[in-house]
Amino acid sequence: MRIISLFIILSVVSGVSLYSPAHAQSDATKKALEDVKDSVSTLIIVKDEENQNGIAFRIEAFKKVIDFSIAEAKDLKIKLLALDVKKLSTSTNIWGSEAMKKLDSALEYYDTEKSFMKEHEGEITLEEIKDRAESFKMWREKTYLPAANQINEYFLVEQQKQALETTENRTEKVRADIEKLKKARIKTWELQKMISKVDILVKNAQELNDRAATLFYETRVLPLLPDEHIKITNEETERATSTATSTVTGEAEKKPPSSIEDLAKESFARVKDVYRIFIDMSNLVRKLL
Repeated sequence: MRIISLFIILSVVSGVSLYSPAHAQSDATKKALEDVKDSVSTLIIVKDEENQNGIAFRIEAFKKVIDFSIAEAKDLKIKLLALDVKKLSTSTNIWGSEAMKKLDSALEYYDTEKSFMKEHEGEITLEEIKDRAESFKMWREKTYLPAANQINEYFLVEQQKQALETTENRTEKVRADIEKLKKARIKTWELQKMISKVDILVKNAQELNDRAATLFYETRVLPLLPDEHIKITNEETERATSTATSTVTGEAEKKPPSSIEDLAKESFARVKDVYRIFIDMSNLVRKLL
């Protein structure tokens, strides 16, 4: 019995540790995007200083923003390059190719800005650096951020999909342990009630992430597809939409999240609730043995 109890405990702990880094990485990427935005805004609105030190400060700050932006775009590019194109659908590959082109274009823009700053560092006036920072900010908001956000949305949905697979596998292992306890004539009524709640939460989480995936396809991928490909994939889309919009119970049904990110995060919240129940189950098993 101790082995069963220990197994449940390890399932909970390893499940949480496997799941958290993916979302932590997504949050870190999101924060990085905001840091660049804030840095550029600071360059634009900071109090003017009519002296060489003030100009030098702005130039150095802008150069750092460019370097950070390059690193950020390269990080996203590496994530896209790491995808196994053989395992992806044709439509996803089309989206991925377009996303890669946008990142390459962004890197060219950043390199141009970096070269300009290097060549004209000693000639730039205060107004010129302010104007350049303003143009940089506008370009990021209009051109780069939409592309970067799409890439992050894709990986957020995919990471949640992988997390759900792990959670479903662990749920089945815990269910098997409950059956072992039942055969050992240990009362499992409370555990069975708890695993029923887990089943509902896992189903909700899956439906929410399916809706996120469907929304991503309809708004990010579908507009890029040629007409003949759209015709071929219409049935597949309809099936995905039907599955994703079936029955999500509880708060998500009353107030459905409207964005891809919100849907994926709602799905993540359900998974966290599952692991909280696993912890409660583990504590209950200790009392029963």
